[in-house]
Amino acid sequence: MDLSKERSMILEMIASGKITVDEGEELLNALKASSAQTSQPIRRHRAQGDFPSIPPIPPIPPIPAIPQIPPIPAMPAIPSAFRRSFRFHHSDENDEALLDELRAAGIEHLTQSDLEELSIHNVTADYVREISALGLQPESLGEWIELRIHAVTPRYVRELRDAGITDLEVSELVELSIHGISPKFVAEMRALGYADIALDELIELGVHGISAKYVREIHELGLDEISLDELVEFGVHRVSPRFIAEVRELGYELDPEEIVELSTHGIRPKFMREVHELGFKDTPVEMLVELGIHNVTPRFIQEARTVLGEAASPEEIIELRIEGYRQRQRERLSLDDED
Repeated sequence: MDLSKERSMILEMIASGKITVDEGEELLNALKASSAQTSQPIRRHRAQGDFPSIPPIPPIPPIPAIPQIPPIPAMPAIPSAFRRSFRFHHSDENDEALLDELRAAGIEHLTQSDLEELSIHNVTADYVREISALGLQPESLGEWIELRIHAVTPRYVRELRDAGITDLEVSELVELSIHGISPKFVAEMRALGYADIALDELIELGVHGISAKYVREIHELGLDEISLDELVEFGVHRVSPRFIAEVRELGYELDPEEIVELSTHGIRPKFMREVHELGFKDTPVEMLVELGIHNVTPRFIQEARTVLGEAASPEEIIELRIEGYRQRQRERLSLDDED
C-alpha cells in the first residue's frame, strides 16, 4: 500500500477520536521504520552494483560487397562451312549469280524474301546449274526447295540413271527420296532378277519396308520366282523369312498366296504345331485357316473331344464351335425377350 495513504488514514483516525494522539504517534513511527527497512536493500544493491548491466548491442557486420559479374565471353566465330550452308543474306554477287541461273531455268521475278528462302534451304547457283544441266526443269521456286529438302542431289540423279531409272520428273525424284529408294537398292533389285522394275513398284517396296536383304532371304527359302506384288503382300501382312522357315519345318511347302493366307488370319507356327500334336498332322492350309477364323484353339479341340469323341474331325469341331455361338445367341435373345 502507498505510505502517504497509510499516513493519511492514521491522521484521520486521530482526528475522529478512534485512537489517541500517542497511539497515532506510535503508528506513524512504526510506519516510518517499516519504510526505511524496505528501501535499505535497494540502496545497498545499487551501491554495490549488484544489478546486471545490459550487454551492449553488437555492431552489425558490414554487408559483403556484391561480386563483380564476369564479362560475357565473345561469341566464337561461325565456321565457314556453316556460314555457307546457312546464309540468310547473300552478298549482291551471290544474289546476282543465283538470279542468273534461275532465270536461265525459267524462274523470274524473285523477291528478297524468295532469295532468303532459297538461302535457308541452300539452293545455290551451283546447285541450280548442275540440276539444270541434267535436264531437270523444276517449274517453280517450291519445286527447287522440295528437291533440296529431300536431298535430291545431282549425284543422286546421276546414280539413279546409272542404275537404269531415267526420265524422271521432279515429283518422282522427290517421291523416291522420301521413301528411301537409293541407287544401290535399285541395282540390288535388278541383280535379284527384277530388271524391269518400275517406278511405282520401287515406291511400293519402299513404303512397306521391303529391303534387298529381305528379298534375298525370301529367295534363299526357295521362293526365288516370287513377284514384286507378292513381295509387297508379304510386307503388308508382316510375313517374315523365319515364319516361312518354321512353317516349312512342319511339312508345309506353300506358295506365296497360302503363306499370306496363314499370316492374314493369325495362324502361327506354334498353333500349327499344337494342332499337329493333337493328331491333325495332315490338316490342309484351308482347314487351318477355318480353325483360326472360328477361334478353335487347341484347348477347345480337347474339350470338344470329350463331347464328340476322340475321332472327331476338324469339321465337326468347327461345327460344335459354331453351334456354341448359336446357342449363346439364342440365350441372349431369350433374355432380351424376358426383359
